[in-house]
Amino acid sequence: MNELIKQRPQAIKFTQVNPTLASNYATSYANNVEVATTYFDVNMIFGEVMGVTGETLNVERRVRVVMPLGQVKLLALTLTRQLQTYEENFGKISLDPKVVPDELRTLANEWEKTSGE
Repeated sequence: MNELIKQRPQAIKFTQVNPTLASNYATSYANNVEVATTYFDVNMIFGEVMGVTGETLNVERRVRVVMPLGQVKLLALTLTRQLQTYEENFGKISLDPKVVPDELRTLANEWEKTSGE
């Protein structure tokens, strides 16, 4: 077997990142996100809540971001670490149980238990 194949994969470590702005680069505020997953990637539609009419949440969709699942997992890990650091420095971020979707309630409760340690 080839020696390169036998070696354990190493993390890629970049010493510098050289960002450039695309001609259509934009900044957008979002306080709402819709997430859908396919076999290949995750679609996220970011928007802003513009108001409530009765039981209807009025959301203006602003931008759609599609990412491969591996990149989404790295993003989730990065965001988790950012939230942990924030809460260590500034205190726990509380979520109103009314805004946590039913399918995330168990995960949110587990997060609350572990973030308090």
